[in-house]
Amino acid sequence: MDEFKMTESQKEVSGRIFGLGCINDENSATEIASIILKSVYGKNFDNGLPLTVSFDDKSQEWHIKTQAPEDYESGAKYIIIKKSNAEIIGIWATK
Repeated sequence: MDEFKMTESQKEVSGRIFGLGCINDENSATEIASIILKSVYGKNFDNGLPLTVSFDDKSQEWHIKTQAPEDYESGAKYIIIKKSNAEIIGIWATK
């Protein structure tokens, strides 16, 4: 595990990357959300469902939700991802 100890200069570079934000665009947010939702919900998440993505300037978070039809048996899925470090702030489904 010694190879994973960061030097001060590596920490500085990492800090700059996180300062700029890890997820800077809608496409990246969509891809990450799809991977996480599929991992959590498995076969109950359809990657083909259109996702609605919005960015909240105040909280600096990506808000992503599936656009499931009203009669879709597993309901809509939601995920909030922090722009700066890709932290998953919340994930849930309506059913």
